[in-house]
Amino acid sequence: MIIGILGLLISLYLVENHYNAAGKSSSCDLSESVSCSLVNSSKYAEFFHTPVALLGVLWFLMFLLLINKAFKKTIFITIIHYWAIFGFLSILYFIWAEIQLKALCPYCTIVHFLILLSVILTFFIHKKQEQKPTFKESWKAVRVWIYLLILLVLLFLLFFNYYLPPKQQQEQIAKCLTEKGVKFYGAYWCSHCAKQKQLFGSALKYIEYVECSLPDRTQTPICIELGIKTYPTWIFSDGTRLTGEQSLEKLKTQAGCI
Repeated sequence: MIIGILGLLISLYLVENHYNAAGKSSSCDLSESVSCSLVNSSKYAEFFHTPVALLGVLWFLMFLLLINKAFKKTIFITIIHYWAIFGFLSILYFIWAEIQLKALCPYCTIVHFLILLSVILTFFIHKKQEQKPTFKESWKAVRVWIYLLILLVLLFLLFFNYYLPPKQQQEQIAKCLTEKGVKFYGAYWCSHCAKQKQLFGSALKYIEYVECSLPDRTQTPICIELGIKTYPTWIFSDGTRLTGEQSLEKLKTQAGCI
């Protein structure tokens, strides 16, 4: 039960962190490569525009529900074990994502550990069961919940894919910034750059973005020449600069976009 509650609380925090306001750092942003914000705002942090942390919330809610049922019916011990294995297989993707980003999300790692621990504990509890239910019996006991869970996930997918934030406004500002000669200088490993990109959403393709970091994290010659010291850095046509995460309104005003 403690595993489920702790995992749920951390997952809820990661959902909040995913949508964190620009400029607000996470409590687990310890360095450039040890950062919840970097991993949690990367392209790997969403599944069809749905935050994977939100899917983690659903996993832990289901886990807690199954534990509650297991106190009354032992058949649910087996189901919990299967659910824990499913969770473990899911986190393999996120471990791979961290390897791709060359970064570590401390809170995500705690979640991964909790799920692995649930697999180990439920394995031994399941092993001690004298009469183990068949797959058919297990499915019959939990199928309604699984159907409801699938329905809930589909509703989330519909919401995040068809509930439209002001995309038209994002595109208008992005196009205007480029027309005004504004350039966005950033680094692939920078968590603040990732959040800045997230602010533009799909309209980021209209922004003139300049990558300042080479694979070994040294600066590119152009960024050295321009004296880029902070990411993100916005350089305007008149030579003025804005550093750090900026709101769309601030960029729009600074560039003179109407």
